[in-house]
Amino acid sequence: MKIRKLQIDHLDITTYSGFKSIYDEYSPKVYGFFMDKLRNPELVEDLLQDVFSDIWENRHKIVLKGPLENYLMTVCKYKIIDFNKSRQRAVMLDSANTSKQRSNTTPEDWLIYSELKAKTLSTLKTLPTRTKEVFIKSRLKGLSNGEIAKKLNVSEKTVEYHIGKSLKLLRKNFHTFF
Repeated sequence: MKIRKLQIDHLDITTYSGFKSIYDEYSPKVYGFFMDKLRNPELVEDLLQDVFSDIWENRHKIVLKGPLENYLMTVCKYKIIDFNKSRQRAVMLDSANTSKQRSNTTPEDWLIYSELKAKTLSTLKTLPTRTKEVFIKSRLKGLSNGEIAKKLNVSEKTVEYHIGKSLKLLRKNFHTFF
């Protein structure tokens, strides 16, 4: 095993075959590292591709002063730091936008909003578990019907059925508001 690692560490990353060998060897380790820290497969896939595409794009500039694995883990740590910074910025922007929206609302608006929210939550609690799960993934998490079907291992028609069932119940319970 050590011989193979030495051979990989001495591969020329500027060539496609060398880069591919390094990707094949180290991508599972990079994936595992990200998965351990983030626990989000879609995000991990994106970051994995970012790491290796950055290496490929900068292959002529990279100077390794130690084992390739150490370099890759350092790159991964910085990717996570960058991701966390961008997520914090997004949260700050979102909270700034929310506070701007709040300042333009009247007490009456807040009362209506509170009533609608309470009514929605109580209505969602009455839904069957699977229907509630599909509705939350669709309307609150913004997933497409195909993504939901894939995650829940059901057909898209089943997802459509559950969403329709949820919306029908919500319309029935909200007729007094509108």
